[in-house]
Order: sequence, then C-alpha cells, then structure tokens
Amino acid sequence: MKKHKDRKKKYIGTISILLILIIFVMILSLIFNKLGINGQKTSINNGLLESSLITINNAFSIDGIKFILGNIFSNSNILKPLLILILSVMCTSILESSGILNHIFSRFGKLKTPIITFFTSLISIVFVFFGEYSYLFLFPFIGAVYKVMGRNSLVGIITVFLSITFGYGFGIFMNNDQYSLGLLTEQAATLDVDPSYKFNIFSMNYIMVIGTFLLAFVLTFFIEKTIMSKYKKLEKSESEYNYSKIALIICGIIFIIGTLLVIVCILPSSPLLDNASSSYMAKLFGEQSVIKDGLIYIILLIFILIGSIYGKITKNFSNDVEANLGITTGFQDLGFTFAVIFFVTQLISILDYTNIGAVLVTGLTNLISVVDFSGLFLIISFILITIIMTIVVPDLLDKWTLMSPIIVPLFMRANITPEFCQFLYVISNSFARCVTPIFMYLLIMMGFMQKYNTECHEITILGTLKIMMPTILWVIGIIIVFVLLWYISGLPVGISGYPTL
Repeated sequence: MKKHKDRKKKYIGTISILLILIIFVMILSLIFNKLGINGQKTSINNGLLESSLITINNAFSIDGIKFILGNIFSNSNILKPLLILILSVMCTSILESSGILNHIFSRFGKLKTPIITFFTSLISIVFVFFGEYSYLFLFPFIGAVYKVMGRNSLVGIITVFLSITFGYGFGIFMNNDQYSLGLLTEQAATLDVDPSYKFNIFSMNYIMVIGTFLLAFVLTFFIEKTIMSKYKKLEKSESEYNYSKIALIICGIIFIIGTLLVIVCILPSSPLLDNASSSYMAKLFGEQSVIKDGLIYIILLIFILIGSIYGKITKNFSNDVEANLGITTGFQDLGFTFAVIFFVTQLISILDYTNIGAVLVTGLTNLISVVDFSGLFLIISFILITIIMTIVVPDLLDKWTLMSPIIVPLFMRANITPEFCQFLYVISNSFARCVTPIFMYLLIMMGFMQKYNTECHEITILGTLKIMMPTILWVIGIIIVFVLLWYISGLPVGISGYPTL
C-alpha cells in the first residue's frame, strides 16, 4: 500500500464524497417529493409537441428502496464502460510487457515537455471521434507511454482528461454523440420553425478543426504553466527488454493491415453498418451498425495482437504462460478505479431514479425560454444555464432530449442557426464536465492517477480540482471569447453552415 507523506492534513476520500452525495441526493428526493416540486417536460412525439409532468421520486419510499437494492448488480451504466476499460488495460499491458512501447517511445523522452504535451492533447482531441470510450483507451495508454518516456504519468493522464473533455465539441471528425444530437436538433427545428431544415454533418467542420488546434495550443500553455510544476519529472528507468527491428517491421505491417481492415469495415458498402439507412452517417452510427460500438473493440484487439507477436519474436515472452501473464500486468493498483466506478454508477442511477436532474433541466430550460434575450446575451445566458445543468446531469444526450424542443426554436427565432445552437450546447456541457464529481470519467481519471502515484500525493476530488482549476478557468474563458468572436464575425462555421440564419 502506498503511504502518504503528510498525515497532518485531513482529506475527504473520493469514495467517502460519493457516499455523501448518494445520501444527499436521497434526502433531497424525500424533501422535494414532500414539497411537491415537479417539472414540466416538453417532448416531440409523432411530429407533435407534448407536455407532461415530471415528479420527484422519493428514494426512501418502498419503490425507491426496491430500485436501489435491485439495481446494485444490474446497473446498465457500469457494464459497457467496465468491459471497454478491462480490454483497454489488457491492450496497454501487453504492449508494455512485450517491450514494444519502450522500443517506440523511449527515444521521445528527450523531447521538450511542451512538444509532448501538445501532441498528447492533440491526439486526445482527435480521439473524441470514439466518444467517451476515448477516455478508457487513452488513460491507461498515455499513463504507460509517459512512464516509458520518463515523464510523470499523472500529468499525461490530466492532459488526456482535459483535452477530451474540452475537445468534445471540437475534433476532426464528428462522433456518434454529435450525430445523435444532430438528429434531435433537426427534429426540433423542423417541427415548429423550418420544415425544410436538414442537419448537415459538415456544417460545423471549420470551427471544429480550427478549435481543435487552438485548444491543443491553449491547453499545452496552461498545463505547462499551472499543472506541470505540481508534479516533478521522474527519472527514466532502465529497461531490460530485447529489441528487434524485424519484429517492429512485422508489427508495422500488421498495423497497416489492421488499419486497412478498419477502413473496409467503415466503407459505405460494409455489411457491418446499418444498411437500412440512407445517409452514410446514419449507416455508420445507426442502431443496427455493429461498428458504432464495435470499432474500438477491433482496434484494441489489433493492438493486443501486435503486442503478443512482438513479445514472442523478441523473446520478451519466453513462453505462452508469460504472454498470458503479460496481458494482466496493467491491472496492478487499479482496485481503487474499479471501486470508484461502482460507487459513481450507483450515484448516477439513484439520481436518474429520483428525477431531480430532469426537473432541474426542464425548469432552467423553461426559464431561459421566457427571458427576452437575443444575440450575445442569449448565448451567454444559455452557456451559464447549461453549465449549471451539467453539474447535476453530465449526460449529453439526456439533457438535449429535454432541451432541444424548446431551445432550438428559441435560437432560430433569435436568428441563430440550429447547428450553432448545438455547438454552443456541446462546449458548454464540456465546461461543467471538467469539475462535476457526477461525471464518471473525472473519477476514473483519478483512479489512474492513483495507480501512477509514485510521489505519494493525496489523490482527492477537491485536491485534483484545485490543481486543475486555473487551467480550466483560463480555457473556458478563451473558448467563450473564441466562440463569441466567431459569432460576431458571421464567418461560416462549416460547409453550408453559419452562426446566423
């Protein structure tokens, strides 16, 4: 067990905070239920707007207790992230134990830290294409790569978290979540304002690509200035792996073949797509598409194959037993991560059951709809309200399902396009995700920080946020200025896409 240097300070552990939040949510549900607090939900059903009442469910009621006890081991929030995390750790383990990570990345340790930080940030933003799964792959991978380069893995893991979270509205390619949001946006726009409106997946690509590089530069600057000094550079450990150029070439060929396989899988004619749909994006991200969730599995399995082959050719795995063990080495010191996932998914599940988040979202959405703002004032108030909502409801799609029927027509009547409205929503959502303990991936990040915590830092929610907060505030301010200037300029945000109608 890792012992910490300073025992005089009193810290509140992450799991303790999650337990406190669970009890707090349950007590709130009891109070709000007795007070009769509710929300008015506006939804789209068969092309018509429908209003319905959302009531607060009491978590201390008989039904509430049944839900909590019956949901402990059947919580759907935990299954998919947990499986991908296990596969990602297996992938990183075999790459590290086979020696191929050392062979490729040890030489990059001589680079200046801003260069390493910039490329880590840029790669993380590009990986947003895989949605929230990108956290689960890059946390273990970047942690191991930084260790190989003699850099502090904690800095790498924080860089990944901030880059993916802030970069969710940017990136080079639109991901499944953004596509799903686009369908909701189109539905809301065509219902009441413009029946001919069609959401275009390229309508925001200019601002997304430019924002990607701007964000990578800004994050690099502030991570170097405000976070890097908190964690000292580690001494690079000498490795005892066997290296082979032939093995590396063979693995490179396998990587190229695997890349071609992935390309074939996502071609419009691929049988793995949802071929019942007409547009390519609908085929790629449709409900019947195997690739929508399966692409990350294919990529991870390719890397596991590469690590296994490299280890056997170089004799870093002397036999099959060592190769089998090599796939599990990365699970050391990950017990805290799995415990955190269990407790945070229970918190999210109880919060969903009580409807507290849904009532908050509908209440604030109705509030902004009656405020007579337009232009910059409407944009700024929308950003602030979305941040408040996201503290309690980090889920991107759930909120937009409740908000879009009201917000999209409101913005269109204020002469702001649906796609720019959606873009504002996604980046605002990202701002709050960086700081809310209800966002699962903030806590998973802390779990991986604990794994690489060789300096015996106290890894707590408040302590970690304190370290990240200056960077978070600066980046939020710069992104808001960037977006407002783009809106004022009237420049196109993408192909056939503009900020105003």
